[in-house]
Amino acid sequence: LYFASDDAGGTLARSDGASWTTVGRSRSPRTVDFMFGQWTNQPAALTEYFGANRSTMAIDLSTQTQVRLSTVLYGAGFTNAKLCGQYSVDFGSTWLNFDGSAGTSCATGVVQVALNSTGLKVSGWQDLPATARDENALVRLVGQSGNGGSDPRFGSTVLELR
Repeated sequence: LYFASDDAGGTLARSDGASWTTVGRSRSPRTVDFMFGQWTNQPAALTEYFGANRSTMAIDLSTQTQVRLSTVLYGAGFTNAKLCGQYSVDFGSTWLNFDGSAGTSCATGVVQVALNSTGLKVSGWQDLPATARDENALVRLVGQSGNGGSDPRFGSTVLELR
């Protein structure tokens, strides 16, 4: 009997000498890192990070159970401005917030951070809904409630999954 795991240590397999069988996956923490930069004139409307579809990433969420968002903000946004995470399991046709609600706003209770002051911003951990646990999920960041004039400036911005 032989055992092996993948390079990341996430998948465990065993062999009887003739074939390999997957026997489990670990829930190792994972991160999705987003680009640094300044969001010039962040709008009030729900808009993808930096106003373009450059932040969408594919990730296997099938073994993850929680998510949180963190960023280092070097330049503050407007008073009510926020940044939140979303997921899609239909290749981006429909976006949902990490609480399972429709991805039409950064509502209270979703994975989000306020952009109204500088410094490290960390959301609480959010349980992933069963619908998010897909091996072909997409994740992205969106912002909302800017004023079209403030320019939040981001350092390291990460979705952390466990």
